[in-house]
Amino acid sequence: MDKTTPYKHIVLDDKVGPIIENTNKGVVHIVLYMKAFGWSPEKIHLEYPNLSLGQIHSALA
Repeated sequence: MDKTTPYKHIVLDDKVGPIIENTNKGVVHIVLYMKAFGWSPEKIHLEYPNLSLGQIHSALA
């Protein structure tokens, strides 16, 4: 069961932890794209156009 968080677009999945709502993309993946590859939120959006910039910024918050 997903649980809400104070961050818009982010929910807690009991099995995987924080994910972007209505996707299977973990918050940790978004953070890793930025830290490991140096991707900006815009680059992440370019690579994953199914994620909105709002979702990406929420994951990075």
